[in-house]
Amino acid sequence: MDLARLRTITMTCLVVGLTLPTVCSAQTFSMDRQRDEHEFGLRFDFGFIKDDGSLRSDEAYLRTEVYGQFVSGTFGGYMSLPLARNMSGNANVDERTSIGNIEVGGFWMTVAGPVDFIFRFGLSLPTADASLEGFSTNSYAGLARLNDQLNVEPGILGTRLSLSPVISSDVLFARLDIGFDLIFRLRDIGAVPSAAVTSRSRMAAEDDFRLYLRANVGVGADFDVAAVAIEFVNVISLADELMPYGVIAVKRSMHALSFGTWFTIDVVHPYLSFTVPLDAGTNRTQGFTVTTGVEVRL
Repeated sequence: MDLARLRTITMTCLVVGLTLPTVCSAQTFSMDRQRDEHEFGLRFDFGFIKDDGSLRSDEAYLRTEVYGQFVSGTFGGYMSLPLARNMSGNANVDERTSIGNIEVGGFWMTVAGPVDFIFRFGLSLPTADASLEGFSTNSYAGLARLNDQLNVEPGILGTRLSLSPVISSDVLFARLDIGFDLIFRLRDIGAVPSAAVTSRSRMAAEDDFRLYLRANVGVGADFDVAAVAIEFVNVISLADELMPYGVIAVKRSMHALSFGTWFTIDVVHPYLSFTVPLDAGTNRTQGFTVTTGVEVRL
């Protein structure tokens, strides 16, 4: 992706996010989650992959994530723990469960005026499966949370900084995430050579430092008993031409579109969403992801 296109995406997100008629409680599927409520959530992402552009019928991925946050006044803290499993109907492929990077962090909110702002600081801790197979499992299962791409990468310490303006009218809401992920390599990924892993992917994954830009925008409508939203997620490498993605490397940027619905049953909020890749690199190996989950908000 050239710089002109990068500027266009960033400015589009800024304009859309800041001109739509929002509160810190705007609901999201694939963007930053921080808002002004105590929350505990469990989600399941069922991902279907491609081989040479065609959906495979013998292999799929399940990503499970436990996450939560607490709020005290205008401050809050959060954590998330992702797991991924390769569910294969192919006897030659071993099913594998892999842990991703645990993420912890804090945030501060302003809740005055027509636009609320959420400032976030997070750490992606080096707990992800460091084998090549584990890296691939985490990567292919992670489409629905492309915003958390760094949490699939083994042997790294990630620092996350972001600003999220949130706007709402009586029914409509919108959220914009602008953030940076600073990735520091602590150790190499699995040292055993593999013909399945391209040299470009290994080089991209083993850079000592990488810098990602996240520029996301989501809009939706909340009807009290149910809400609908659509989200455009972009992860862009600023320091390198390539981004590691499992056994392949993609050119500089990854993009995905999510859409779905939430329901409200007192403090319980079940949801269902769909995510599709938009960039050519990710689209070669990813079909789509169906997500179901539930949150308890207090």
